[in-house]
Amino acid sequence: MSVSYKAGSQVEDAMNINQIQLRTIQYMARNRVVQTELRELAALTRGKIKPNETDDWKNEQLYVPPLPPTNLRGCHLIRIQYDIFFQIEPKGVDRPIKLQLPIMLATYPLRGADGTLRRKRGAQYPATLPIFRPWVEEKTI
Repeated sequence: MSVSYKAGSQVEDAMNINQIQLRTIQYMARNRVVQTELRELAALTRGKIKPNETDDWKNEQLYVPPLPPTNLRGCHLIRIQYDIFFQIEPKGVDRPIKLQLPIMLATYPLRGADGTLRRKRGAQYPATLPIFRPWVEEKTI
């Protein structure tokens, strides 16, 4: 399949989409990054999208386990950043298209439109905890 097209030709646009949530931890010393650690926290994969079709991701949820917040105030030794990566693999293209979206994790819940805190009844505990996956270190995203 070619990547360039001419007028009147058919364009095959089948693709796979993967969504991966990563945490990057940077350990600092003397205002320099000493070590960087990258961990996959969750992943969501969708199947192929056929030509002339769409795939709407409505109400799709990616679980966020209990984690330390982004930008720990008063701590200059550790920098934590969370990102959601979208990886699109179009058919006929050598390399996947990657989109990185930084997200912020906080320690306080969101406030409603009226400014009051939204509270859930009962305790909320995660069903699973983050797992260290050494093979994630081998991949480059």
